[in-house]
Amino acid sequence: MKQKLFLVAISICMATMSQAQKYMGVATGNWSGMLGVDLNPANVVDNRIKFELDMFGLNLGVDNNLAGINTDKISDFINNGGKIKDILNFSGDKQVSLILPYVELRLPGFMVNINHKNSISFSMKFRTMNQIENFDQSFFRTILDDSIANRTNYDITSKNFNWTINSWREFNFTYGRILYEKDEHMLKAGITVKYLAGYRYNSIKGNNMDVHFTGAKDSLNMNNTDIQFSSNIADSTSDFSNLSKNFASSLTNFSYGNGWGANIGIVYEYRPRIDDYTDVKTKELDPGRNKYKLKVALSIMDIGSINYNNTYNVSITGNGNITGNDALKNFMNYGSVRQYAESRGFKVDTTVGTTKVYMPTMFIGSVDYKVWKPFYLNVTYMTNMANRSNYGNSFYNQTTLTPRLDYKVVSLAMPFTMSTLTGGTKLGMAIRLGGFYIGLDDMLILMNNNQKGLNFYTGLYVPISKKKAKHGESEKDVIESKNDKVIQ
Repeated sequence: MKQKLFLVAISICMATMSQAQKYMGVATGNWSGMLGVDLNPANVVDNRIKFELDMFGLNLGVDNNLAGINTDKISDFINNGGKIKDILNFSGDKQVSLILPYVELRLPGFMVNINHKNSISFSMKFRTMNQIENFDQSFFRTILDDSIANRTNYDITSKNFNWTINSWREFNFTYGRILYEKDEHMLKAGITVKYLAGYRYNSIKGNNMDVHFTGAKDSLNMNNTDIQFSSNIADSTSDFSNLSKNFASSLTNFSYGNGWGANIGIVYEYRPRIDDYTDVKTKELDPGRNKYKLKVALSIMDIGSINYNNTYNVSITGNGNITGNDALKNFMNYGSVRQYAESRGFKVDTTVGTTKVYMPTMFIGSVDYKVWKPFYLNVTYMTNMANRSNYGNSFYNQTTLTPRLDYKVVSLAMPFTMSTLTGGTKLGMAIRLGGFYIGLDDMLILMNNNQKGLNFYTGLYVPISKKKAKHGESEKDVIESKNDKVIQ
C-alpha cells in the first residue's frame, strides 16, 4: 500500500504541475507592486504603490508532456490494486520534456517610489529548478509501464538532450524611470541587476545516445554515444547513491558558485483621456489613478549565468556494451565509472575546473487593455531564449489570456493559458486582497482526466498606495461640476 501511495504521489506531481508562470493573474494588476516587476522591471516606476514591504512568497510548479493523470482511477488503484500505467494517459510525444519541480521562495524585500519619474526595489529569492529536456519517452515508460518494461528487446534514442538541476539564491536591485511623458503617450524603462549565489547543480547533456536493450542477456548496447556530465555535488571518490543527500546538505553553504544576471524591460502606455487625470491648476497627474487605455510591455528576463568552481566533468563518447549487474557494481563514483566505461569500449575524458550554468532566459511581451472602468483584458506571451545545448535550465513557450477586475483593495483574475509543451490549455483563478494573494493556474484538473499542469502560488506584502489628488480639480471634475450647476 505504501509503495502504491508513493507511486501515485509521484505520478500526480509529474502529471499535474506546470512551470512557474510569473504569478499570472496577480502580477498583471495595477496594484501588484513587486510581483509586476517579475514580469517587467519597468513596472517598478509609475505604479499605484508608493511603498511596499515584501514579506514572503511561494511559487511551486512542474510541467511535462509525458502523461496526464486519470483522476477517476486513483481511488480504484489504491483500494483494489492495479498498475501505475492504469492511471496515466501517455501522450503521443516521442521526445519528453518536463520540469519536476520549479520552486521559488520570495524572501523579504522592499520597493520605494522616489518621485514621479524614479523608483527602486530590492528583493531576495531562493530558486530551484529540475528540468529534463528532449529525452526518449521509452526511457520513462520502461519504468512506469509494465507492458514495455517486460519486453525482451527495445530501443531508446535521444538527441540534443539535457537534464539539469540547479539551486541558487539571488539578490535583485531594480531601478525604473519614466523616459518620455507628453500628452497621451508615456514610455518607461527598467533594469534589474542580480547577484547570483549558486549552491549545487547536476547536469547531463548530450548530442546523441542510441541504446538497444536485450532483456535475455541483461545487456545494453550503446552506439554513437556523445554524453557530457558535470556536477559540483560529487568528486572522484563520492558515492553516487548519496548525491541527493549531498545536494540537500549543501543548501546552507553559499560559496559554491557565483555570477551576475539581469532583467531589462520597457513599457508604453496610451492615455487618450489624460486630461481627466490632470489637475487644471497645477497641471500635475493624479498619482492614485490608472491613466492608460492600452499598455504594451516588452522584457527579457533571467539573463546571466553562475560560475561553479571545482566542478567534476566527464565526457563519454563512442560505442560500447554494458550489463545491468556490472553497472550496479561499478557506477558508484567517478573513478569506478571511468574505469568500467573504458573497459567496455567507450572513450572517457575527465576534467576538474570551472563550469558555467546558465539561467532560464526568456522574452515576455504583453498587452493590457482597459475595457471598462475596473475591467481589464491582458494577453502575455512568453518564449524561451536560452540555448538548451548549454548546461542550464529553460522555460517553455506559452500564451496567457487574463480577464481581471482590478480595484485598489481587491483583484480577481482568471488566466487562460495555452502551452506549447503540453499542447493543452489551462484555466486558472487568482485573487488579491490588499497585499495577500493566492493563485492556481488550472482548475480543469478537477474536471479533465488528461491535464498535465498545475502552478500554485501564494504570498503577502504590505503596500502603501498612492493617494488620489485632493488639492485641485481635473478637467473632468470641472465639467461634471458645471453640469451639476446647469441641472440645478
